[in-house]
Amino acid sequence: MVLRLWWKEWRAFWPLGAFVLVLAVVAQWLALQSDDPGWRRGGLSLLALSWTALYAFAISAAAFAGEREHGTLRWLDAIPIDRRTLWGGKASFALVSTFGLALLLGLLASFGTGERDEKVYGYAAIALGTSALFLETIAWGLFWSALVERVLLAATLAVVCVGTVAGFAVERIFFDFGSLERTAPLRFALSAVLLPASWLVLTRKPRRQRIKLNLPRPALRTLLGRLRMKRRHSARRSLAWETRREATGAWFALLLLGLAGPVLGSAWIERVAPELFVAFGVFGSLLAGVNVFHAENRARTFRFYVQHGVSPSRVWWAKTGTWLTLVLLFTLVVLGTVLRWYDVRAIALLSLVMGFAVGVLCGQVIERGITAAVVGVAVTLLLVVPYAGMAAISVLPEGAMLLPPLILLGVSWAWTGDWMLARSGRWRRLAVGLCVPFGCLLGGQLAYRAWSIPDIGRLPAPVSAEAPPHGPGRDAAEVYRNAGFAMVNGGEGAAANDAVVRVISNGWDPSAAVVVSLWEQNRRALDLVRQGAELPGGTFGAQKTLFSEPADVRTISELPLLVRLLALDAREREFRGDLDGAWLDVRAALKIAHQLADRAYATRLSVATIVELQGLHMGMAWAAAPGQSRERLHATLEELQQMPERLPLGETIKVEAATWERTLSLPTNELRPFLTTVAKPSSMGRGAFAFFSWFLVNPWERERARRAGRIYFTDALEYADREPWGHSAGHDYEGFYDLRVVVHGRPRLFTASEIAYDFRSTPVLRFFGWGIDAMMFRVNRNVVDRRALITLLAIRAWQLGHDGHPPEQLAELVPSELARLPVDPYSGHQYGYLRSNGQGVPPLGELAAGVASAAFHANSLTQPGQWLLYSVGPDRRDDRGLSSGLRVNGAGDMVYPVPEEHGEAAPPWDEPVDR
Repeated sequence: MVLRLWWKEWRAFWPLGAFVLVLAVVAQWLALQSDDPGWRRGGLSLLALSWTALYAFAISAAAFAGEREHGTLRWLDAIPIDRRTLWGGKASFALVSTFGLALLLGLLASFGTGERDEKVYGYAAIALGTSALFLETIAWGLFWSALVERVLLAATLAVVCVGTVAGFAVERIFFDFGSLERTAPLRFALSAVLLPASWLVLTRKPRRQRIKLNLPRPALRTLLGRLRMKRRHSARRSLAWETRREATGAWFALLLLGLAGPVLGSAWIERVAPELFVAFGVFGSLLAGVNVFHAENRARTFRFYVQHGVSPSRVWWAKTGTWLTLVLLFTLVVLGTVLRWYDVRAIALLSLVMGFAVGVLCGQVIERGITAAVVGVAVTLLLVVPYAGMAAISVLPEGAMLLPPLILLGVSWAWTGDWMLARSGRWRRLAVGLCVPFGCLLGGQLAYRAWSIPDIGRLPAPVSAEAPPHGPGRDAAEVYRNAGFAMVNGGEGAAANDAVVRVISNGWDPSAAVVVSLWEQNRRALDLVRQGAELPGGTFGAQKTLFSEPADVRTISELPLLVRLLALDAREREFRGDLDGAWLDVRAALKIAHQLADRAYATRLSVATIVELQGLHMGMAWAAAPGQSRERLHATLEELQQMPERLPLGETIKVEAATWERTLSLPTNELRPFLTTVAKPSSMGRGAFAFFSWFLVNPWERERARRAGRIYFTDALEYADREPWGHSAGHDYEGFYDLRVVVHGRPRLFTASEIAYDFRSTPVLRFFGWGIDAMMFRVNRNVVDRRALITLLAIRAWQLGHDGHPPEQLAELVPSELARLPVDPYSGHQYGYLRSNGQGVPPLGELAAGVASAAFHANSLTQPGQWLLYSVGPDRRDDRGLSSGLRVNGAGDMVYPVPEEHGEAAPPWDEPVDR
């Protein structure tokens, strides 16, 4: 008899086992494609454990509750089969099939496992931990299957109990073999109690039928009953009442499932990810969807509806509407009480709806409820994971997650007549009903990716991709290349670098042997740099595509180091009193920046902003040097005002736009290797990378990247040469601004938020991230420093004409020192000017040494009463001269302490220097 029971169970559950095996094979293949070493070091065993546990829940929960659902338990009693024999056959088949599947999946995992991590995935831990877990899972499933009449309810309660034991035993919901091994005695003890308990529950004698007394009802209840019978009959109301009655027990079980994991996890919230809460909710919604038509499939009651003329559409709306109402209440409870830590609530809610829709169709198509639940888990993962991932990174809008559930529910509604009437050809119509809408959905999503962004046309062409050759001996790039070859490092390590930074920031120190040696060894390089700065320009090499290597990339990268040598030389000249020679070094640095920025691509312009910043801070240190004269300061002011005020950011944007267009026009075989190498996330495996590389270069993504790039570059070009205070519309929305253009003859407004979304939702554009907004910030910051330098030079000239006293107001500088006061780019008004109360500010010239000095200096305390010049800074808030840090950040004011006049000074040492 036991063998016959085994044969009966095998016929009923082999499709479920085969489906789980296929899922395990596919999951293992995907895991191996990810190239994560953890899978090959034993992680595949944990994957096999997960799929086997899913099968164990299904087979044990269906052992006795499945017989009650299909009405075969009474038939088995009538054969007769002893309940003890029934329990033994069912329990033994569940144990043998579960451990057999575990052994098969374990062998499969061993083929992909290389060097096993014995500390985490030891054989003893795997054997002991999995045996305890599977035995406990089967014990809980058999226990609840013996108690309740519904398979899904038994499986749900078993999942809750296993998760509860895990939460209280190891303070975690997630499993690992270490925790399984430590809790094995507890699980074996629970199994030793639960298995006999399920045996006792199943084999207990039925209670005697109680005698019911038909007592007369009160008159009022009789009257109400008659009035209720006179109400007009409503099939929809009756179906809803019946569905609500059937769903009562399942509703509380699903609510328990949806809240048990999160409530347990909330006690150890630091260890449990918020996504786990959503996973519990999706699983509960899936089971709710399966229950919509599970009762009809189980009892075949839909034939009763057909015989009484109830339309299939009415049955579908009544049952689905009732269950959907319960799911919405369930969703509100979960989201309102547990997901208060979760940020992406829209994605979580839509994931729950998707799980419910998958469950409805699976429960309608597959007669056995537990099989429908297992298949629904796989389909839900197949839909929720990619859609939620794409919505999270803005590849698709969050609302797109609602389309698959609507399609599934629509197919279920349309197929209800075939299901109830068992029409011929229903499976073919079901396949067509699924393939056609999802095919249209895929096509619509591809069309959305390609054409949802309007095409505003190309940007104006740049002046030229590269400056024309200047002839032999007239090319600054060639001179700087030779200077780079002649440059000597003169010391290595942090100590040498700190010594250089200290001298540039605080002044020349003859006792700094490392710095003096460095300066002396680079005389040749310094002469070449000054010579190159006086030339008209340089051909530094163009960049045809984003992936082509510029010709002079080494020369460009070495220019900040060469300018740092100029800063050292300027400090040495100031120490000797040669202020005219020191100014030549400052002027050389400023000219190098504009040479480098001429017709530049983004990388070159970024280096040019660093060089210009170094030159401007060299100028501030030069303005504070003792021994200045009014005539020298006035001549410097005139020369500085004749130089270009702003680096040509607009031309760089045009160059980058043209480069972007050429890059997207490359053949696929040339574009894919470079594009995927640059944009590949470091954590991406081989399989995901293969899909990612195809995704980036397909035609619709290219078209979207082309259109989004044109809007992005046009928006940046529109605001490139404007004063920052003029960026009123959409200012500082992630570096984007409102844009008005004419599209197909009609004016069109692109808001800053719309442009930012198009940028984020286009991976090809986002992964490169030119950072034009960051370059715009650096260019504007340099304009602030340049105008501040002009104002400081004017203040110094005023001091020399007024016994060393600075002006009480900046307006006093006009017209004696300046024709008009410079305007603060971040406020649109003149710079702030006040006395210090002793606050700390960055010292003048702190960044002349380059980026390395930014981490070297802290704010220096000013003298109370000392005059301070300041800009309100990028935050556009007047903090009355308070600076939160270095001038390169975006908080607080950009403050410039006005140097005190030291009077005329002779050179501190007369030793001649060979220059």
